[in-house]
Amino acid sequence: MDDWRVALVTVFSVLGGILALGLANEVYIRATAPKFDVRNKHCYVTGGSQGLGKSVAQDLARRGAHVTIVARREAILKEAI
Repeated sequence: MDDWRVALVTVFSVLGGILALGLANEVYIRATAPKFDVRNKHCYVTGGSQGLGKSVAQDLARRGAHVTIVARREAILKEAI
């Protein structure tokens, strides 16, 4: 292999390793970050019938919050409950 190809592969390997470590660190920080206490608090979630809003509402309920969800379509809202 030519010297410049070896150097290029080495540079990209190092950059890939740094990127992988950075992503792993970010995931670890987010996973272990302290969450605020929502027990016995009322949370109002708009768009809570599907997608991200539904996931947030479910997480809050699991953590002990009193959750009210609001959506534009009543049929989808009833399915979410």
